[in-house]
Amino acid sequence: MLFGEYLLERGKLSSSEVDLVCNIQKKSTVPIGQLAVDNKFMSLADVLSVRSNQQSTGAMFGEVAVRLDILKPRQVEALLELQKDLRPYFGELLVKNNLMSEEEFIAHLRQFKTNQAADLPETSATIVAVVDIRKESLFKLQNEFLRRGYNVITELFSPESFLNLPSLKPGFVVMDVSNRRMEKLDALMKIREARGTDEFRVLAIADKLNAGDREAAALAGITEIVPTKADPVNIVSYIHSLLAGLSDSRTGKVLLVDDSFTALKLMSHCLEKERYETYLASSGEEALSFLEKSVPDLILTDIFMPGMNGIELCKIIKNNPKTRNIPVVAVTTAKSILRLKEALEAGASDYMIKPFQHDELLARVRSHIKTKRLIDELQNSKRELLYSNEKLGEANNRKIEFLATVAHDLRTPLTSIQTYSELLGMKNVAINDQKEFVEIIRLEVMRMSGLIKNYLDISRMESAAGIYAKADVDLSAMAAYFAKIYDTMAKKKSILFTSSIKIPDLTVTGNKERLEQVLANLLDNAVKYTQPGGKITFSLSQITAENRKLAEITVSDNGIGIAPDAKQFLFKKFHYLHDGTESVNGLGLGLAICKEIVDGHGGKIELESEPDKGSTFRVTLPLGKGV
Repeated sequence: MLFGEYLLERGKLSSSEVDLVCNIQKKSTVPIGQLAVDNKFMSLADVLSVRSNQQSTGAMFGEVAVRLDILKPRQVEALLELQKDLRPYFGELLVKNNLMSEEEFIAHLRQFKTNQAADLPETSATIVAVVDIRKESLFKLQNEFLRRGYNVITELFSPESFLNLPSLKPGFVVMDVSNRRMEKLDALMKIREARGTDEFRVLAIADKLNAGDREAAALAGITEIVPTKADPVNIVSYIHSLLAGLSDSRTGKVLLVDDSFTALKLMSHCLEKERYETYLASSGEEALSFLEKSVPDLILTDIFMPGMNGIELCKIIKNNPKTRNIPVVAVTTAKSILRLKEALEAGASDYMIKPFQHDELLARVRSHIKTKRLIDELQNSKRELLYSNEKLGEANNRKIEFLATVAHDLRTPLTSIQTYSELLGMKNVAINDQKEFVEIIRLEVMRMSGLIKNYLDISRMESAAGIYAKADVDLSAMAAYFAKIYDTMAKKKSILFTSSIKIPDLTVTGNKERLEQVLANLLDNAVKYTQPGGKITFSLSQITAENRKLAEITVSDNGIGIAPDAKQFLFKKFHYLHDGTESVNGLGLGLAICKEIVDGHGGKIELESEPDKGSTFRVTLPLGKGV
């Protein structure tokens, strides 16, 4: 049953009123011959020839045109589809001719759809609710949804009726929020709160939303916002791609730009039949607005359009980094072929002359989209290659850092071994001192062996858990051991070394080898940068800060100090404390290693320093659970 028959059966319209609307609809239908001429498919002489043949055979216009080889079957199909799209809708004519109010029309249409659904077997067609849409867009939006196979529910907004919307189980809601905005957002919020889940997506139609409105819309569950002037065909195409998940299964996305609606519909019809997703723009400005929100695979634009022409549009597209890689095909008539040079210079990839055959259009579109995707794949491969090269460079840098760390950390015990070996070689060394020196050398060799063992395990360098495998560490015993070693090394440079281990058996939870690195690096730097006759103080104590018990290690010297502008680089890798200092060698890793280790133990390392007055490094570490 048709909608007009339904209204007649229920006494909502008289038979004369139905006839009136049908006659208006019939008279408003553009003849297929006129459409063919307007779109350069036929000449006026061809139309006269077809009509003459029609009179003698009684056949349909399209049938005769195909038999005379004037039109192709696909062209006739496209023209008939266009004729249908251009014909005014029955409901639209009812409202326009004051035979029914818009509210009455929506109510009757909803009941008509309900009855239809009850009479038909149950289907899985998605329901789309269209709420409070302006009548100039309502009919086109509704019919475009129907053409795509959706069930459409048309509603006027009221807070009470809107709260019942979820019971209709829509897959998508299209709502105009240009008026009564806060009422509608509040109603959406109530639905979200009551249902506790997002049961449907919402597209809002509105202009000039400020930041507060947009935030409120997002909180209400509105996922998309389009301007009031958006073409209903584009709105439906966009929603269709979201609901049907067509982005991957479709052949490609094509933006069609032309000031002629008939030309747009003809191209769209041809491409949609081949599963291309098409979007329509009637001006260059509208096309740019679309490109702000979406990036198609291809753009077909007419050259001559009011306002911004196709050449100007092409220049803007190619000057925008976001859109410059989209191929543009310029479309024009044979009379305007001289402008094609300008279009190609503006960045167009190709051109087409109107009228074009269905197969030609498909071939061009298919070719350009395929080429674009190949270029995209090459660019992606290039990006992946650059990324891989970057990662390889990082891996190489890590390798260099690793080797530098090994060299740096082994240098300290080697220096200690060298020092005590030289002392053993001196004359008149007491037996007890010799035994002590040999024991220190043995311990330093063991420490080197432990460091080498750790560094051979590369995986431990990649895992914080591996680097800082923790156990109870007697920090007091460790500090006493290093105090003895560096006292000897300081005396060799005529430096006064004093130490203070205030609490015995001070225990922290940590990694023994890593903490030894910290003490060795700090004391090594103190000896290195303190001049003969200077003084170094090394201490270990327990403090309380922010209700936490901490071990505090300080290493102070009255050496050359550190310049204020150098402090910001102090704990960075490969940074030297003092550029150009004689007899100071290394790779600038010591303090960077110290900070990394202390951070990994949940502690802090700080510096107080003045040039020519010396430096104090302070390390704090959380004590073990038993302390």
